[in-house]
Amino acid sequence: MIYIFGTKVAHLKNGISKAEVCPACKTEDQMILGLFNDYFHIFWIPVFPMAKSGVLTCRHCNHTSELSEASLMKKDEFGDFGNKTRPPIWQFAGLILVGLFIFSLWMKSFQNHQMDLDYIASPQKTDRYSYKTDEGYFSLLTVKQVSRDSVFVSPHQYETEKKIGLRQLSKKGEYVDWTYGISREDLKKMFEDDKIFDVKRW
Repeated sequence: MIYIFGTKVAHLKNGISKAEVCPACKTEDQMILGLFNDYFHIFWIPVFPMAKSGVLTCRHCNHTSELSEASLMKKDEFGDFGNKTRPPIWQFAGLILVGLFIFSLWMKSFQNHQMDLDYIASPQKTDRYSYKTDEGYFSLLTVKQVSRDSVFVSPHQYETEKKIGLRQLSKKGEYVDWTYGISREDLKKMFEDDKIFDVKRW
């Protein structure tokens, strides 16, 4: 069976206990404290670390015991030892990947916005604007002519209630056969106010 997500245990560090006697052979100063932690994974990719745990092993007789069997002094020692030990960076791999993915999306959005700004500042014939109507619908404008201070556009014959519907409208290419002018200042303001929210240049 393939598990999409779950937890695994990883060894973090070993330390020599100075406050424990082996319960099996009674040898002093031979107990090794093994520090472990669980980490959550998705498709075997570590996402984030979870709780820490400890195991005591005697170097003299190899007796192993859980930390729950140790003395209070030993548990305090484990607490100090555990607090000073940080999980390795690879256990955050999933969070790092998600962060990089979000950052790449943000960069792509930023670059697209800058490109749209350039297109709005220097409009060209056949540019296509996705815009929101005053009634709250979405439609398209295609640039038919550009003058020194104005842009002349033809609106699409149809509107859609959702932005995703603009994909279908763009395939139809059914624009009216008349144009109207928008000053370059008004065009810039429409973009700043998100009335025009996407520009395509062919």
